[in-house]
Amino acid sequence: MHAKMIEHTLRKIQEIDQKAVAVKTETKELEYAKRKELKKRLKEIEFQHMKQARKTAKLKREEILTRADQETQDILERAQQECDQLDKILDAHQEEMVEKVFMRLFELRLRSPVTED
Repeated sequence: MHAKMIEHTLRKIQEIDQKAVAVKTETKELEYAKRKELKKRLKEIEFQHMKQARKTAKLKREEILTRADQETQDILERAQQECDQLDKILDAHQEEMVEKVFMRLFELRLRSPVTED
């Protein structure tokens, strides 16, 4: 009887050991699956962050370009206004300036001796 009890106890120990090995294997498999799932989720999160960063950067770029275009237009308009003002000033004084130039040329011509070849 004693031998049967020992045999029974050894079988129980063997069963417990087999269950422990199975639990350990299952735990490793679950750990591997969870790590794999976490890595996949991390990649998804990184992808979403990069996608959002690209979207934000694109919007910021478009905003900067729009402001730059507006500033360019403002500069061109101011330059055109200044040119128009200068043209008005020139138009207002052109006749007077032409008259002064001709008078000066005429004076210079009168002062210089005329040589005929």
